[in-house]
Amino acid sequence: MTIYGEYKPPVWNPVEMLRAELAWYPGRAALVGRIVLACTSVMLLAFIFRIPGAALGAGFPILISRESPKATKVSAFQIALSCSIATTAIILGGVLTSGSAFLHVLWVIAVLFAAFFTISCLNFINPALTASVLIAVAIQLWDLPIRTEVRVERTLYTLLAILIACVVTVLIETVFAKKQSPDAILEGINHRLGLIETLLSQAQAEEFPPPALTMQLSRSAAKSVDDLSELLAHSRYEPSYHDLLATVIALTRQLVELGSNLAESTRILSLDDQERCMAIARNLSSIRNCLLCKSLADWTDLPPATRNANPVLVEIERTMHLIAQSFSDEDLPIYQLLPAAIPTRSIGIFVVDALRQNEHYKFAIRGTLSALLCYVFYMSTGWTGLGASIITCTLTARRFTGASRHRQSLRFAGFILGAGVIGLGTEALILPGVDSLVQYAILFASVVALGSWIATSGPRIAYAGFQIVLAYNLVNLNRFTINTSLVPSRDAILGIILGVVAMWLVFDHLWAENSSSSVRALLLGTLRSLADFKTTPTETPLQANQRLAATSSNINRDFDKLRDLADMYAFESFPKKPYESLVNRSIRTLSPELRAFLFVKTGLLQHRNLAAAEPDVLVREVEEQASSVLRGLANAIEGETAEQLSAWDLHAVELRARVQIEEEKSRDEKDRQKHIEMRLCGSLLSLASYLEWRTRLNLELEAADQDVVGNWPIGTIVKTGVD
Repeated sequence: MTIYGEYKPPVWNPVEMLRAELAWYPGRAALVGRIVLACTSVMLLAFIFRIPGAALGAGFPILISRESPKATKVSAFQIALSCSIATTAIILGGVLTSGSAFLHVLWVIAVLFAAFFTISCLNFINPALTASVLIAVAIQLWDLPIRTEVRVERTLYTLLAILIACVVTVLIETVFAKKQSPDAILEGINHRLGLIETLLSQAQAEEFPPPALTMQLSRSAAKSVDDLSELLAHSRYEPSYHDLLATVIALTRQLVELGSNLAESTRILSLDDQERCMAIARNLSSIRNCLLCKSLADWTDLPPATRNANPVLVEIERTMHLIAQSFSDEDLPIYQLLPAAIPTRSIGIFVVDALRQNEHYKFAIRGTLSALLCYVFYMSTGWTGLGASIITCTLTARRFTGASRHRQSLRFAGFILGAGVIGLGTEALILPGVDSLVQYAILFASVVALGSWIATSGPRIAYAGFQIVLAYNLVNLNRFTINTSLVPSRDAILGIILGVVAMWLVFDHLWAENSSSSVRALLLGTLRSLADFKTTPTETPLQANQRLAATSSNINRDFDKLRDLADMYAFESFPKKPYESLVNRSIRTLSPELRAFLFVKTGLLQHRNLAAAEPDVLVREVEEQASSVLRGLANAIEGETAEQLSAWDLHAVELRARVQIEEEKSRDEKDRQKHIEMRLCGSLLSLASYLEWRTRLNLELEAADQDVVGNWPIGTIVKTGVD
């Protein structure tokens, strides 16, 4: 007997997460190499021409560098502009308040308030953070017992170091930019299809899916195919081949999203599914080989499925066949019914009506009081080396408490590694024996390479990479000589601790906002949007697909937001409220299958539109049953009771049996369109059944406060395929 529908219990393994985040992916080594070259070049220029501010300038290329020269130029311009404005404000305020201790303190409060307000209302985080770091460093500088002219000069030199970093980074990215290949579109499609082929070909491996490949698919799904669509818009292909590529690009986007979901899913592949994965992988290899020749040479016709396959695998197979059809049947105008690429929405510099929203003022007050507490402490004790505490406040201030503490953890870990382990280690063991700038440059490049590799990871640990480089620079680039003193390392670490303590005492308690309420509302809204996701009779197939694509993209982005907010859950305050634990458990256990539900439902609606046929009564009943389950999920999570769930009753069992009968009938009659439609309907019901069961279990576990044990219970609903 073969049982389908078993699931792996969701387990979060920090070691596996780190291994996946630090794994190699295409383009990572080249990006890290360019960052290392930019940072080292800025450091050498600062040492050779004795430009103060090298500690910031030599680390900023990590924030500026992007995967494309165009994005790097935009990032460099934004950072240069924000730092220039901040420098102007610092000099004007500092000069006007110079000579008066009272006015100087008022100036410190004003610039701190401006920095935190900008962080809160600026849509681009890197420019806001770099400007806030410059302000924090300037506060330390303007407290030194030196002449005003010297303070102005050093402030301008710090800005010069940052501008040099922007210029050098852009130049290096431009020089090393890969010349656009005539076949760049085909190479991009081939690379993405290759990831799916690799995933499916390893379905029988002991470790499936490989963590590194899962990370690559996640990145490809996040980047989508916008770059390919932009290249195609400016290409000069003949009309027929242009339409073919437009079709393949749109379908490739779907395939990458499906592959990413399959890799992240907790569903265990059956032996039949594994064999089918291998067959699909062989067909994908044939598709990749025919991108240039426009013919499928080694295509393997998959036999009709005799059992219910993995729901995501069903949609992967359907999408792959659409790509094959676009190559083999030139008279099939799939591209006319596939939605065009959704234009990227322009984002304003500032949040709309930022000056009228009290949340930004509250955020700025919280941050200012935290930083001011650090300032009063180290100024009253005369321990000015703790100035890094203000930088900690500006760099780790986030809207939600969990996100702020996550940044604090990464900053502390980065500084311990950068200033404590590497900084102290090199000062004690390596720097005393270094007697040339070349040797020092090699050591510096090694540290930057480590930090850059971490900085090019995912959002869970990327921030620590920049902190490693920044900490090392603050310790070893604070003078134009090789530093062997341990005092800067000690003060940097203690400054971090002071900043974190101040944030805990003030920022996390005054008007603190947890992510729980926002994530709960977002989860409920996403569930209901997914339930109402359907076509309308008044739309043409093209209009329906365009609207479905836009709605699907929005729901998918909401899932990404939910995942990011759930990652912050561990950093929220304790004890947790019951509904917070329920929402977090629901996100972690339901997200993969909810994404699969979205993809399968989108595939079912798209398949119907491509076939230009009206859905029969059975398909409408399936859609309504699946939607009612999701509405029940939302009501149950909102009411925190299983009584709100839509029970999987006899009608649902009868509906599933009718779908199976129609599926077998269409297979025997070799009605491929009908067979695919019924398989998608079966997949939708299977996912709805699992989501209802998993939510019921989550509610029971929440009530009993016990761990998840076992997989899907074997019963009449979950035994979907039997020998």
